[in-house]
Amino acid sequence: LNRAMAGPKPEALNFLSHSPQAESRAARVEPMAVAAVPRPTPEAASLPTAAAALPPSVSPAPDTKKASDISPKAESSGKVEEKENDTIRVNVALLSNLMNLVGELVLTKNQLQQASSYTVNDELTRGNQRLGVITSELQSEVMKTRMQPIGSALTKFQRLVRDTAKDLGKSIELTLDGTDTELDRTLVEAVKDPLTHIVRNAMDHGLETPAERKAMGKNETGRIKIQSYQESGHIVIEVSDDGRGLNVDRIKTKVIEKNLVSKETLAGLSEREIQNFIFLPGFSTAEAVSNLSGRGVGMDVVKTNIERIGGTIELSSRLGSGTSIKLKIPLTLAIMPALIIGTSGQKFAIPQSKLVELLRLDNSDPAASGIEILQGVPVYRLRGTIMPLVTFAQILTQDLGVSNDSSSIQNIVVVNSNGTLFGLIVEDIEDTADIVVKALPEFLRGIKIFSGATILGDGAVALTVDINGLAEKAGLTAAVQAKPQEIGAVEKAVEIEYLGVDIGAKGNCIFPLCLVSRLEEFDVKDFHWAGEKKFIPYRGSALPLIDVRKTLNIPSTVDSSLSSTKEKQAVVVVKLGDRDYGLEVDAIVDLVVSSADLDVKMKDRPGIMGALVDTKDVMILLDA
Repeated sequence: LNRAMAGPKPEALNFLSHSPQAESRAARVEPMAVAAVPRPTPEAASLPTAAAALPPSVSPAPDTKKASDISPKAESSGKVEEKENDTIRVNVALLSNLMNLVGELVLTKNQLQQASSYTVNDELTRGNQRLGVITSELQSEVMKTRMQPIGSALTKFQRLVRDTAKDLGKSIELTLDGTDTELDRTLVEAVKDPLTHIVRNAMDHGLETPAERKAMGKNETGRIKIQSYQESGHIVIEVSDDGRGLNVDRIKTKVIEKNLVSKETLAGLSEREIQNFIFLPGFSTAEAVSNLSGRGVGMDVVKTNIERIGGTIELSSRLGSGTSIKLKIPLTLAIMPALIIGTSGQKFAIPQSKLVELLRLDNSDPAASGIEILQGVPVYRLRGTIMPLVTFAQILTQDLGVSNDSSSIQNIVVVNSNGTLFGLIVEDIEDTADIVVKALPEFLRGIKIFSGATILGDGAVALTVDINGLAEKAGLTAAVQAKPQEIGAVEKAVEIEYLGVDIGAKGNCIFPLCLVSRLEEFDVKDFHWAGEKKFIPYRGSALPLIDVRKTLNIPSTVDSSLSSTKEKQAVVVVKLGDRDYGLEVDAIVDLVVSSADLDVKMKDRPGIMGALVDTKDVMILLDA
């Protein structure tokens, strides 16, 4: 060893050269051995070492500490394992920028799909389908990074209720349900103030004192419940109490005192419509001003703030039983599904959250179209309810008179504005699309009928329609809504809508309308096969197609030679879970509304739920 140290080369210090196995190990750590060992000094050469005392057949192990420093991935797997619950702190601005980039990616995807729809290129189609799937998954994952449990906004009400109940001399119990429901963090912050107003009103106006509750036979402790849950792509937050409810007579008195409407108009309003007066600015039924109420500031602020984030508010109250206020809020404001319409040569977007249904009327015979003039306003009879109509083109041109449109076909978009239905007459119904909503420029924000703007797949700019602002602009009031009893309609206990279809077999078949997403007619030549499964490229993904009659194994009443040569195929697109499916039928028949009970005895095979029997017909209910 001393003779080896006397040599000029530091490589001679490699103790691992005594055996082939050692040489192999030395090769793996050679950079360490060369770089870590300096040229020896005479003093170092004279020091005894453990290696010198070892037998010749035993070689010392390499410096494992230094080897681990240089090669941290020396584990058998060669990878650093990540724990399932590992987290890091990320700047919120970074997440916002990431969401904006995903929005731009959605716009680019729409543009590519628009461009590829005019070409026949299988590779381009498959690439666009894959891009659509990846974009949707990326959008979903990025949205999850912005979500947080709504419980962070609800738990603070425990202390608010406890302190306020003490000040009011009331016994109040607060129950929270659904605190793990997740919502976009910006919306969580936005709902805090509206919820605070609602809870304070419930404590001050809604709940009685212990003595009053005892006299009414109620528990002396009043109860307030806040529950949140997800419903149809929205988050619903419901605040309910078991208090005194809204006094409609007191509201009527305040309405007359403030000269909001005439006595004649007030007499024609329903109880729910009268209750909605509490959302007007400056409206309060409190007899005295207190720290919590009486100033007329509260519920109008709640309504304004909720509508500002694209939500809606519904009120339900019963005298002596309590009040329930339901807030319906979109999951996110960044990307939303919308209906694209065309009017006056321009395209506009209507949020699907405001849509109820689409109507297509034959206007060639005005008497048969169902459109009438009531109190100078065009209306349409929609299943027992008089629905006012608004022509969108006239709103844009400030002309609110009766439409004299001479076209043979009228497209009506039925929308919901704070619980009030009305029909929007448009020239064209283009398509549905996921849109990225951008804020309007400063000089356009005073226009109440628009809430934002977006870029469509063809590069055109479309303004987003604010349905509530549109209803206000058109001057729609509750007085226009006629009650069912006024037109002789009989109110049914439960009415359910179904889609009637012809599947090429005996009997009338129906689907629950709530499961139907779209009605399509495809070219048979565009169908593709993967083994025994049939599909068609549809809206950026592959739509599986299912022949309803063959799946149910029902004999056909149609000549097989005719069915094999048809060029078009009617398809009912239904959404089951997160996936769309296409149900092949021979024809779309009509929309059916029935309150008949389901007879499950008629179920004779999987895929059939039973039959609905009414005074006119027997309809087979299919299980989509």
